[in-house]
Amino acid sequence: MALFNIKNVICINLKNLTDSQINDLSSVSQLDSSILIDLRNKGYLKVWAEKAGEWFIAVVTKNNHFVVCDNFSSISKKEKKQLLDIKPLKPTLKKSPVIVESKSTNKPNSKVYLDLDSILDKINISGLDSLTSEELQFLKSF
Repeated sequence: MALFNIKNVICINLKNLTDSQINDLSSVSQLDSSILIDLRNKGYLKVWAEKAGEWFIAVVTKNNHFVVCDNFSSISKKEKKQLLDIKPLKPTLKKSPVIVESKSTNKPNSKVYLDLDSILDKINISGLDSLTSEELQFLKSF
């Protein structure tokens, strides 16, 4: 039997989060943002912990391996499945728009502002084929 209450467990997908987004999630989860940022910088992709908990329950490593942390190493297969079924928290802060040099326009040194909402609106109106190479690359960052 695990030493955590599954109803209080949260998952955070660290992979593409900015420091500001981690700070935002940290205030909701009551977890130390500096530890979360350090884990992200070391290549960890996801973490599970109890909200305001002292210990991480499990992590996904940069090699995509699910690893149960030492304090919880005796979890059952059912508990592991319950952890994996938890949807990651979403940050309320969005990534800032990105400014890139445009290769798609005829104007030299042309700058393009990219943000997720605008690109999704463009796809909704004109379809995926309407995106520039910069917009496609930006979408792949998520």
